[in-house]
Amino acid sequence: RAQADRGRRLLDPLEDLQRVALLEPEPATVQAIVEGVDLVERKFLKALAEAGVEVLNPEGEAFDPQRMEAVLRVPADSSEEDDQVHQVFQRGFVLKGHLVRPARVAVRKFD
Repeated sequence: RAQADRGRRLLDPLEDLQRVALLEPEPATVQAIVEGVDLVERKFLKALAEAGVEVLNPEGEAFDPQRMEAVLRVPADSSEEDDQVHQVFQRGFVLKGHLVRPARVAVRKFD
């Protein structure tokens, strides 16, 4: 029953995404499509939060190899920036304290 409730929360954003995909290209503006996709993303994030999923978006934080995967190394301008997350390529997710997917990031390195 709990799994069904979690699944049910994802149905509304999924159907909204399908409606955006079915928009007729002529009357729809790029602005309207972007707003529709943003709305769907917010609904998905709300459903994930209600299911106990935490989003990891660690830009500007210290690199943590337990929660992040470094996919790119970029030069740091100072030693204070060493091992700081420069950019997030893919957000990570944690479910009730367990890492579901690490955040994939670019890390600053001072040489």
